[in-house]
Order: sequence, then C-alpha cells, then structure tokens
Amino acid sequence: MSENPAVSSTFAGRYQIRKLIGRGGMGTVYLAHDPLLDIEVAVKTVDVSFDRPDALVRFQHEAITTGKLAHPNVARTLDFGLIESSP
Repeated sequence: MSENPAVSSTFAGRYQIRKLIGRGGMGTVYLAHDPLLDIEVAVKTVDVSFDRPDALVRFQHEAITTGKLAHPNVARTLDFGLIESSP
C-alpha cells in the first residue's frame, strides 16, 4: 500500500480505505470500510521484515488467537493474509 492511499482506495480487493490512523514501529493502521460485513474496521499493514523462519508462523498464530478474543478493550482480528508476499 502506498504511503498515503487516496480516500476510498481499495486494499486487498475488499477494504475501502478512508484515512490513515497511525504509524508505528511494526506497521501502519488505516480506517477502512468492509463492504462484506458493512462495518468500519482498522486495517494494519505490517512493515517489519519476516526474515526469521518462525516470524510468519508467529504472525498467523497471533491473528488466529486474537480472532478468538471477545472483549470491549481488545481489537478483534477479522481477517489476515499476505498481499504480494507481505503480511
């Protein structure tokens, strides 16, 4: 995804990007709309290198684990994957 995606650009063929929320040491977070679920979501792109053999497995495990959580103070994972080999 580009540094500053245009408002309403589409990410991963699904998420309609609305605006940049923030940027940190591991990634960038955007406010987006998920038209399939008709909800506002946060889309996080991971900027760190996955050079370590276990890094991708850990990324997937974290996504699966947080997807099972249901708490008002914890962001829940609704989707994860690779886009052009980037998590």
